[in-house]
Amino acid sequence: MKERLLLHLCWPKASYEIVKQLSDKYDVTTYFYNPNIESEEEYKKRYNDAIELGRSTKHIEFNDDAFQTAIAKFEISDCNCQRCLECYSLRIEKTIIRAVDDGYNCVATTLSVIPGKSAELINAIGMDISSKYGIIFIESDFSEIASGKYDYCGCTCSKTRDA
Repeated sequence: MKERLLLHLCWPKASYEIVKQLSDKYDVTTYFYNPNIESEEEYKKRYNDAIELGRSTKHIEFNDDAFQTAIAKFEISDCNCQRCLECYSLRIEKTIIRAVDDGYNCVATTLSVIPGKSAELINAIGMDISSKYGIIFIESDFSEIASGKYDYCGCTCSKTRDA
């Protein structure tokens, strides 16, 4: 029997190959928690893409106040610095909490699929947080899978930086 994996999706269109790859070893359920996405239209578009992956998809509705609280102290100029670290930490921790509450064996995230996002840093955050909750975090680097097609993480900061 395969271990149950809750996979945090940040960009579903870039995640098809990731889900396929992980499904060889795990019973994968996707989790769409992305309060960083600046517009409801973009959020709905990505959530619908998550549903199209054909996996059981769990999600939290658009406009989660926890994200706004977490980044409120940072300027947009802090993009790719502390602001991003807070964003990664929040999304990974929410995924881990959901996984523990729902009885999953392990968690992973597709955050590294967006170019410029450090898999090493994302994995370190995931390992640190998962150790506090007693669940396995599957370290990964999915940067090669998207091949640079997806460079907008959805936040105002990313849009401003990439404009």
